Amino acid sequence: MKLPYFFIYAKDKKKEQVNLKNKSAMNRIAEKISDSKIIFSESINKFDYRMLMDLNFGFNISDNNSIIQLYDYYNKRLHTFKEKNKGIKNQDMYKYKNMREKIIEESGEDIKYIVNTLVAYLYTVRKTSAKKGLWDCFGDVMIDNIQNNLDPKSRICIVCGRRFIPKNMALHTLTCSEKCSLQLKNQRKKEKRNLE
Repeated sequence: MKLPYFFIYAKDKKKEQVNLKNKSAMNRIAEKISDSKIIFSESINKFDYRMLMDLNFGFNISDNNSIIQLYDYYNKRLHTFKEKNKGIKNQDMYKYKNMREKIIEESGEDIKYIVNTLVAYLYTVRKTSAKKGLWDCFGDVMIDNIQNNLDPKSRICIVCGRRFIPKNMALHTLTCSEKCSLQLKNQRKKEKRNLE
């Protein structure tokens, strides 16, 4: 017998592995689960997973890709990476460091290709998947990719948090628009009055 439909969300099962939706309590709850677990402020643009990738490298998101299979295999067997010293701090980091090394070693691929493949797969094909393993194994590479993908001339508006490129680089612009600039001036006036 197939698993209940909500296991698509709970255990990353595929639609062919579960029963059709019915009116059970769990399936009604599952209908309320949004596509993305990440909630952003309205002032911030939609999340673009490609910012986590090195855009100069390719990727392969097919289910039979060895990188994805290795990631799934070791992610399910993290308990095998035990440190002999039970009192070690950051035991999880030790496990993910070993998982990273095994994936790199056994796939024989460049780390940038590995990261691109895992990011593209886990953010497009398997959207409900937990990303902890990805971030703990390859977070340093993804942060480098974000920094490389951002325009070095861009700044963050101190009022709304939106990233923008100032029209005049010579000026030390703090806000992205006239609206935010006016809001900042009003806020500073209020703060000044409160100090007096």
